[in-house]
Amino acid sequence: MVLTVARGAVALFTLLQAGLTVAVPSAGLGGFGVFGDKPLVVKRTGGGTGTGSNACQALAQAGLGGLLYFATDSEYNTTITGYYAADVQDVKPTCILKPLTAAHVSKAVKVLNSGQGKTQGWTMAVKSGGHAPYASNNVQNGVTIDLARLNSVTFESCKHNSKYGFASIGAGARWGDVYAALEPQGVMVGGGREGHVGVAGFLLGGGFSWYSAKRGMALDNIASYEVVLADGRIVTATGTKNSDLFKALKGGLNNFGIVTKFEMKTFPASLLYGGVMAFPWTSAQQILTKFVAMIENNRANPAETGFVSLSWSPGYPAPSVAWITANTDGVTNSTSFIGLENLSPVVDYRFTMPLTSLTQQLAGTTGLYNTWYTTTIHNTVYLVTKYMTIFQNLVTDLSTNYNIDEPISLIFVLTPLPKTYAEHNPTGNVLGLEKTLTRNSIVLQPEVILPTKKFQVLIQAKLRQAVQDMETYAKQKGGYNPYLYINYANPEQANPIGRYGAENVAFLKKASKKYDPQGFWQSSRVAGAFKLGGL
Repeated sequence: MVLTVARGAVALFTLLQAGLTVAVPSAGLGGFGVFGDKPLVVKRTGGGTGTGSNACQALAQAGLGGLLYFATDSEYNTTITGYYAADVQDVKPTCILKPLTAAHVSKAVKVLNSGQGKTQGWTMAVKSGGHAPYASNNVQNGVTIDLARLNSVTFESCKHNSKYGFASIGAGARWGDVYAALEPQGVMVGGGREGHVGVAGFLLGGGFSWYSAKRGMALDNIASYEVVLADGRIVTATGTKNSDLFKALKGGLNNFGIVTKFEMKTFPASLLYGGVMAFPWTSAQQILTKFVAMIENNRANPAETGFVSLSWSPGYPAPSVAWITANTDGVTNSTSFIGLENLSPVVDYRFTMPLTSLTQQLAGTTGLYNTWYTTTIHNTVYLVTKYMTIFQNLVTDLSTNYNIDEPISLIFVLTPLPKTYAEHNPTGNVLGLEKTLTRNSIVLQPEVILPTKKFQVLIQAKLRQAVQDMETYAKQKGGYNPYLYINYANPEQANPIGRYGAENVAFLKKASKKYDPQGFWQSSRVAGAFKLGGL
């Protein structure tokens, strides 16, 4: 058996006659510190022709030349290879700006949103961690603003309890860096489940964390935003200051500005118990049944969490199933996980560990081609069984009818979405889950990871059909949830913002007109998968 770790899932390919190859991190707390590159100050003003070149020249003339990088610079390549998906790495901006401060971002926005920029059609994109598989965070022949150097992580405790307070997190940080900085101080935040994922995109779209049952979606833990608006103003948004912008950013993506800093509420850090488990395909139905039971019992046992993936790669005799388990209270005999050891696990890397170690187990491979889709269903055994059947049928179709001669990874992920996730948003968000999440649910994410584009179009069509079949069945059985998790959605799917509800859509449009009256962020000049136009 070979274990490969993929985005949001663990792809497990069963090879009965082989051994297991996997890198497992230590349970220790080594390697703390906020990672990030230091600025290489190189004056550049040239590079290419056309409107992208003009935009880069204008940025240099505005005093940002020392932060600009072109295709011949090593720092340019550092940004490009830092994107998760090859689909986005293939997109080549004319220049990349790596700001050191919010003031640098402000100056860049003023230049790019100038009259000249509008007349000449200058295009731009913003990269935080670059984990999206589509070019919502990069732009061909334009300007990409890479926030990687805005990666500081600091903690300020409350006066009366040193374990509670606020973490100030730069928008260019990654979650592994955040956790590594906070754990030595005995505190934690509810952020991404994988360390490589960037802070900003994750938080602006919602965010499933290991602590969501107790603390809501990750965005519900944000106390304030530092935002650069379309006119270059740097503003702070909290529950009492620019409160409409504060709420709009909780699910509104990059439709209102460039967030340069987040303040998140902290809580005491504690050791978890859990890790990656892998099972033969013969245990899949039992795993899914136990997974449904875990979600159904979430209110009684909110510390129990994890996600399941069904995985297949051509050339292997059978698919496999994985369950990444976690008890955030560190309980070793969690109710939902009792008996997993009796389902013939071929991998069991559960132990007591800090969050940093769990995220290291899920470290993925970058530079591969990706296609994702998503949909949401009610938490029932018959619906997850249908999902498994669709997966099995697709595996049979691909292995029987097509000569797939490269190591693709087909992965069907299941992520919990119990009602408790919508019950921790006192300052409000725009996701609309308090109305649409009437039943405990599951977010489904069929995806494929490929070394080349050779089979991407074919399998994208297969995944599109798989989602349609799942949704049709769920609707027939009264088990369909219209919510689309925006961070997993394919750009060709219906705009997930439209699923937030008419009231929230109207609220977002009103906020957009107030903070971006000229519609800069809504224009085609700014990269982004889902905008407010047409809703």
